[in-house]
Amino acid sequence: MKIVKLLFIVILCSSTFVGFSGNIILYRKNGDVIPKETSQSWNTNADKKVFVYYNNEDKYPFNTTYKISISKRVGNIFIRTEGKEFPVQKGQVESITFFELKEPGDYILSVLDEQGYILSEQFYTVQK
Repeated sequence: MKIVKLLFIVILCSSTFVGFSGNIILYRKNGDVIPKETSQSWNTNADKKVFVYYNNEDKYPFNTTYKISISKRVGNIFIRTEGKEFPVQKGQVESITFFELKEPGDYILSVLDEQGYILSEQFYTVQK
């Protein structure tokens, strides 16, 4: 009986942390079409804006503001280089924003909720 209770608690806690997440797609603007897969390689000469499509698994329960946080690889670690807020609308599951490419490197883009929790991350590379 103790094992069943312990297993139930582990499953409950796991589903609490895993349940609130989403998917990020980085893409080049091409009309109103959003691709199914992210572009992980970018070029500072050809690409000036990167569009960020965030698909939450559940409808947003209220209007709020999320953040994108961009971290660049410096040696063996990633250091936050910039951030940007974007609105999320009650009843929606999708949000779209953009950011501008600055310099070559390896990056991680994170989507954070209003409390600062990371909801999803996407790795990408910028070349010159």
